[in-house]
Amino acid sequence: MPENRLLQISNLIDWSPIRKNLEDMYKNKTERGGQPNFDVIIMFRILILQQWYGLSDIEAERQIADRLQSLDANRNIASVITFLKDQSGKSSKDIEIATGLHQPQVSLAVKILRERNWITEQETKINGNGRALRFYALRATIEEIINYYEAERSKEFARISKAIQRLRELSTA
Repeated sequence: MPENRLLQISNLIDWSPIRKNLEDMYKNKTERGGQPNFDVIIMFRILILQQWYGLSDIEAERQIADRLQSLDANRNIASVITFLKDQSGKSSKDIEIATGLHQPQVSLAVKILRERNWITEQETKINGNGRALRFYALRATIEEIINYYEAERSKEFARISKAIQRLRELSTA
C-alpha cells in the first residue's frame, strides 16, 4: 500500500489546539446562513499537501491547463506544463501525484516536452543503488509555449483558408 504521510502524522499531532486557533479565524455561523465551511483541519491538511507536493491553487491550475488545451495542447502535456511552471526539479512520481496522471502518460508527455526542448532533466543516483531518478523542470516560459501553440494554430488556419479558397475556385470553374 502506498505511503500516506497524512495518516502517518495523524497520530503524532494533537490537532485540537490547531483546530481551536483555526476555528477562531474562520467562522461561518451567521443568520444569513449559506453553505458551511469545510472542516478547518481538512483545509489545513490540504495546505500541508500543497506544500509537500508543490501544488498551487487548484482552480488556477485547472484554468491554465484548460487554456493550453484550447490552444490544442494534449491534456496530459497541458497538465505536466501547468504543474512544472512553478516548480523545479520534480520527479516523474511527483508529476504523477500532482497531476493525477499515470506513469505511461507522464512518460509520453515528458518525451514530447523533451523533443520540443521545453524541459530540463537532471539525473540523480540515490544511495548509489538502483536506477537513477530523473528530475524535470520547465525550460521554456509559459509565454514561449503559448507562442508555439499560437503559431501552430495560425498555420492550421492558413491551411484551412487555402483549402476553402481552392474549393471556391473549383466550384466556380
